[in-house]
Amino acid sequence: LAWLVAPTSASGPDGIPRGFESGLRYLAPALILGMSLLPIVLRERLRGRGAGGLPNRRILKTPTSLGRRLSGREVPRVPLAVAGVVAAIAIGYPVQRHYLENRYRDPSFAAPGLNAVFAATSRVSGERIATTTTRQYPLFGTDLSNRVQYVGRHEPHGGFVAPTSCREWRRLIDAGHYEYVIASRDRIEPGRPPYPPSAGWTEGPNAKLVLAVPPTKVFKLRGTLDPSACP
Repeated sequence: LAWLVAPTSASGPDGIPRGFESGLRYLAPALILGMSLLPIVLRERLRGRGAGGLPNRRILKTPTSLGRRLSGREVPRVPLAVAGVVAAIAIGYPVQRHYLENRYRDPSFAAPGLNAVFAATSRVSGERIATTTTRQYPLFGTDLSNRVQYVGRHEPHGGFVAPTSCREWRRLIDAGHYEYVIASRDRIEPGRPPYPPSAGWTEGPNAKLVLAVPPTKVFKLRGTLDPSACP
């Protein structure tokens, strides 16, 4: 129910909910849990029905009865749970390490500029990164030690909006004490400039351009941007 009213359930331009398919991943965990529990609930409800299909007073058995029967025999729950945890760690840890070794080494799921940034960020750790893209997870780095923030202005009642001027943008960047600025759109949009306005607002003597692949520019900051120096 929460997924139905969340913005990601049909994200995209007006009348073009292109994010519906990718947004299904937020619904998947709830569906998996629900489908896993459904047989247990149905079994207990069927056991609680008397003759003629009329439900008895006690529809569900006590929680202690769940998961204790296997082939008609009582199963000790604690040793079984411990064995399951140990098995999960023994199998999952090497799989996780293998996944982390190659994660985002050759990304190809976003716009060319973002793919280049994702590959480069996998080698960066412990940095403060300002960005204008909503595709942020790879920016946290392989060890998840980078601090990544979407640049915006807080407003009353939970409002959060993107800056609309060079001065405002630079004030927010200076206040965040960032080491890198990633000015990018989420995708290449035909008919629009190759880079967002924030890329031009960042340019200056204290911002070294380290990558420029549409729709993304990356700057290494060497000092404050100085809002008074805006055109």
